[in-house]
Amino acid sequence: MDVFRTDRIRNVVLLGHGGAGKTTLTEAMAYLSGITNRLGKVTDGNTISDYDKEEIKRKFSISTSTVPVVWDKVKVNILDTPGFFDFVGEEEKKEFEITMPDVEEYEKEQLLSYEKEVLGFYVSGHPLEQYEGIWKKHITNVTADFALDEETGHSRVTDGIKATVGGMIVEKTIKYTRNNQTMAFLTVEDLLGTVEVVVFPRDYEKNKNQLVEDEKVFITGRVSVEEDKPSKLICEKIKNFKDITREVWIQFTDMNAYQENERQLYNILRESDGKDRVVIYVRSPKAVKRLSENWTVH
Repeated sequence: MDVFRTDRIRNVVLLGHGGAGKTTLTEAMAYLSGITNRLGKVTDGNTISDYDKEEIKRKFSISTSTVPVVWDKVKVNILDTPGFFDFVGEEEKKEFEITMPDVEEYEKEQLLSYEKEVLGFYVSGHPLEQYEGIWKKHITNVTADFALDEETGHSRVTDGIKATVGGMIVEKTIKYTRNNQTMAFLTVEDLLGTVEVVVFPRDYEKNKNQLVEDEKVFITGRVSVEEDKPSKLICEKIKNFKDITREVWIQFTDMNAYQENERQLYNILRESDGKDRVVIYVRSPKAVKRLSENWTVH
């Protein structure tokens, strides 16, 4: 690879209205300098600088691209710019307008997944935030408990104890035993960090349909502590967030209000089919009634 000093580098900007031939000129310079062995055409959608799908489709430049060529031992960076509207008359501007599609706003979880994909981390929130209540209720430990403490050099969990963590499966690695049985190593992320979970063949076979990246699960197992390493969780049981039974509380101001609406309430509940338990709460006098599984709702 040739190394060029500053005095042997030139930066050339091609500026002009749309259709002036900037991309064609860039293609010709690249061809003559030998960095390409074919002369592409804008109309064919095969030029070096217009490589974006939309540029190929629309047959004009949308963003500036840089094409470096070498000529007479000088490196020339050619900047092929889009056509500027102000360089043409008002009637011709419409030919170069870009119409953006009218699309609906993405769901919050979808936006967060795009943030993680592009940036490597979340910016505007976390996919587990909307599940924080149910998450806190069904765990015994957070992932931070498995991390090494900088001062003590040990994690906060004890070897061999039973623990339940909840979070998203952000990474899954499949391994095979000597008997060709399948096992998995998971990285589970909650609101505070990550923990490694080991799933041995027996439990993998029972739960493999739930061991999918981005799936939100509660995992119960035994803690495995290693010297100078973060602790791990040996999986024994997996339950999806969607399979957790929730409680729907219906409140009445007093017993009279409850009795007046009781028949209508039960008619509504009878038409709803789900797995969430219903709890009736009367404020005065204070009373709580948990309905049987026959009255679960969705």
